[in-house]
Amino acid sequence: MKKFAFIAGWIGFPLINLWYLYNSFEYFSKNLTDLIYVFAIAIAGGIAFWIYGKCSPNWQRRIRLILTGSIAIASSLTCAALLFTMIQFARDLFSGKVMFYLVAFGLLNIAFTYIFWRQFYRILKKRQ
Repeated sequence: MKKFAFIAGWIGFPLINLWYLYNSFEYFSKNLTDLIYVFAIAIAGGIAFWIYGKCSPNWQRRIRLILTGSIAIASSLTCAALLFTMIQFARDLFSGKVMFYLVAFGLLNIAFTYIFWRQFYRILKKRQ
């Protein structure tokens, strides 16, 4: 049974990826300008990772510290804004299903915020 699951996984995973690849070709054939944006983001990200790899370990630690701190602060502000929105407009705008999605998004955002603050703290305490 374990071998069947392994084989099914190795067959299913590429099939799902091929399906997503087909859908992306269909999308980008209609919107070619979006493909240019994707290539620009990929090139900029590659250059950024290349520069990051050339930095000293001390500078890499500083970059990680700045990026994780920025993401943690942004997600904390998102949590605060979402909480304020839910408190302010809960009775007027949101009902039933929308409130369920807002609560689910809020919980995921809280988990995301916790993970990044924890990672920020670990980088801050770790000395290389």
